[in-house]
Amino acid sequence: MITKRQVEIFKAYEGYIDIWALRNKKEEKESMSDDDWRSISKLLIEIANTKQDVRKLLEEKVEDKEAIDELIEMAKTYEKYVFLKPT
Repeated sequence: MITKRQVEIFKAYEGYIDIWALRNKKEEKESMSDDDWRSISKLLIEIANTKQDVRKLLEEKVEDKEAIDELIEMAKTYEKYVFLKPT
């Protein structure tokens, strides 16, 4: 499941996985994998493009309410955080 800390890290690097890979701190690398990063990117796209109840979707994939709220806010401007749509 995606955690609040992972969302904070993703947001701090504005979705740039390359910068995170080069500059991340040990604690950040221990908190989040490349797969977690991609999961957040995909979730932002899903949130931005869905017409369904996104809270229900996120509750299945995200650990806590604060992280869900943050992802919903980030998705409002998801182009800033997501660069390639998943295939």
